[in-house]
Amino acid sequence: MSSLMPITELAFLDILNTNFTKGGLSSWLDKNNTFLLRYNTTQKSFEISHFDKSELLYAIAYDCNRFAMAAVESLEYFNTKTILEQGIPWSIIRVYYSTYFAAHAIIRIFGRSSTYINQKQVRKLKDRNLDNQHFNIQKGTCSFSFTEDNISIAHYDNSHKALWNDFHSTLVYIKQNIEKMTASSSIKLKIMEEIENVQKAIGNGDITYSSWLSDFRNAVNYQHSHEVWYPTRLKNRFEFIYPKIKYIKNTNCTFYNTNDNVIQFFKNSLIVLRFFLLLFEDLKIKNNTIGKLFKHGYYKFFLENCT
Repeated sequence: MSSLMPITELAFLDILNTNFTKGGLSSWLDKNNTFLLRYNTTQKSFEISHFDKSELLYAIAYDCNRFAMAAVESLEYFNTKTILEQGIPWSIIRVYYSTYFAAHAIIRIFGRSSTYINQKQVRKLKDRNLDNQHFNIQKGTCSFSFTEDNISIAHYDNSHKALWNDFHSTLVYIKQNIEKMTASSSIKLKIMEEIENVQKAIGNGDITYSSWLSDFRNAVNYQHSHEVWYPTRLKNRFEFIYPKIKYIKNTNCTFYNTNDNVIQFFKNSLIVLRFFLLLFEDLKIKNNTIGKLFKHGYYKFFLENCT
């Protein structure tokens, strides 16, 4: 059990106790024919109401589990040796997607989802809309925020920026609710430090920014920046030790500027992944019984491949 355990009190309902389900939020939108959509003029967003809460819970759990497994599988057997053998640029892309999937899993624990909706689903939302004059949802990535009675929707143009914005909002939400947690003042202070550490990691020191990891990956992947592609000499001076995934949660991952963007990327990604691994470990401890979905999904995969 880590010092992050009190954070689990803020988890959205109890998705870890979910048993098998056949699809995520996108599938839920396809199948649900009871919900209504209306425009909230105060929040300037659309809200879904009149839906089966349990079915929504199953959908969120399904997506959370698949993203958690993808985060871990992306770094299975990955370490410093892998970086040097497979090449730094592809290792950066691989590590980025692990953090990207981990962030997807985390936001769903706290009642958020960054999900692509297609044109058919847009038409369905429009058909269920009670206020047509405000309808402006388009196909693409949408940010969903859940309460027990409503779902708010906002459209984004970029799927990766949408995810990191939702992740940042989740971290802000946790910080805003620290005082409500059942914990001592020293533990609350520790949680605040941990959350701000993660905020610094995704903003590279700026706790108000959220897309640095994505920006860096884009620069490497699409612009071939940072001198990581052939004929790079970085391999000869790559001194950063990237631990195997089973050791990440025990790694000292405090943010600090290294003056080397490549090393900085790997360090910042470790901070996010450590937070993810500790959170899911604490959620398992908190829940005496784990539903079949996670028991035979994320936790089984981690036990069989990462310990």
